[in-house]
Amino acid sequence: MLKYQAASFSGKIGRKGFLMRFSGKKEGREALLYIVTGVFTTLVNFFVFSLLDFGLARLGVAGRLAYKFAYAPAFLAAVLFAYWSNKLYVFQNKDMSLPRLLREFSAFLAARLFSGAVCFLLMILLVDIMELGHSLAWALSSVFNLGFNYLASKFWIFREKMHE
Repeated sequence: MLKYQAASFSGKIGRKGFLMRFSGKKEGREALLYIVTGVFTTLVNFFVFSLLDFGLARLGVAGRLAYKFAYAPAFLAAVLFAYWSNKLYVFQNKDMSLPRLLREFSAFLAARLFSGAVCFLLMILLVDIMELGHSLAWALSSVFNLGFNYLASKFWIFREKMHE
């Protein structure tokens, strides 16, 4: 019975594609792709943050300062990766005209700066006041970041009416 279910499932994946089978709708596909690219964006952010946090600590920068200096470059790397992955893969916007790029990127950056500032304040609250570890505080602040940024991208930055 298990072999039949596995074969049946894998047969369904190949016919229409896993994403369309899984979601069935454009919105579901977007949400799933947003999560997937969000995971990669998170990995970029975490890798750069961890590398700098660890490196600064090894250079003798105090722990309560190291994560603060590591946050901005990690944030910038993640924003650049997220913009292009959202534009090209999640919302499939291939328009590369300069006015559109400027409009989208400025809105994207504004939303990310807002969510980044909120996350930075959450980091200070969680690390300096609640005395959580840097990585745990980063992970907890990322929950807010993910939700806010998806809503901003879907309903403000990449919505089609904004660019017509």
